[in-house]
Amino acid sequence: MYDDELFTPEENTNDENKAKTDRKERRYIIIFCVAAALYIIACAAVFVILDSAERSAYVKVAPIARSGDEIIIPDSEKININTATAEELMTLNGIGEVTAAKIIEYRETYGGFLYIDELLNINGIGEKSLDKLRPYITL
Repeated sequence: MYDDELFTPEENTNDENKAKTDRKERRYIIIFCVAAALYIIACAAVFVILDSAERSAYVKVAPIARSGDEIIIPDSEKININTATAEELMTLNGIGEVTAAKIIEYRETYGGFLYIDELLNINGIGEKSLDKLRPYITL
């Protein structure tokens, strides 16, 4: 049934060339698909990063967490008793103009506070007052 005229070496060579061309085309298609997928992933990542950066630019609220009955305020929101002005100190509950001046005088005399408990050395600040101030101050 095989006819020598139908199956010649030239046709065999053409079939091999066609098969090689098909393999190359498949490789290019695979490379294109992988590149497209990586491009989509990169675009999505950039979108997520820009979206989160944009959202954080609008939301500047410092988180306040509760632990039992105690309110925990981040250090960035607390008043630094070593650098605060009299006006800043007076924003604290129980600290008036006279006590703020005493705090500033104490830190100028002794080179600042090493411990928050040193506020007890200031006339007018006792244990109860310090316990109320502690969540709102830092060094």
